[in-house]
Amino acid sequence: GRLRVVLESLLESSMQGFMQIYIAIYRYLHRGARFPWTAMFSAGTSFLCIGLVLSDIKTDADALGISMFQCMQDLLLIGLKRRAPLIYSLRTMETVDYSNEGRLKEEHLREILSLSQTCGGLKHLYFGKQTGFSDVHWEP
Repeated sequence: GRLRVVLESLLESSMQGFMQIYIAIYRYLHRGARFPWTAMFSAGTSFLCIGLVLSDIKTDADALGISMFQCMQDLLLIGLKRRAPLIYSLRTMETVDYSNEGRLKEEHLREILSLSQTCGGLKHLYFGKQTGFSDVHWEP
């Protein structure tokens, strides 16, 4: 879920922002139109969106003590289902519920259980039927 938001914000917003700037400059210089404030406003909001997403990633990275690059790499691997979902939640929340995350792979379960051993604030970890591991019980 979050990977999609990040990719849309970074890729789509940047391309839209540059396109709006190009259209504004082209219309102003080549067609003699009035300065297109709406296009510039649209470009500004696109770049603001990029800034907010990068700020969120920086906040997450700082809270976890990792680099922004590592944080973005983790988001990519989670989105590609090569890492377990909600791994940041394990480190920052008291309760993590995997019931809505769909079917998990065995390596995801191993990663979750391994990480949970180092998460001092984690008190409850739930797996629903959808994960395929509803019989797994975890205690801190």
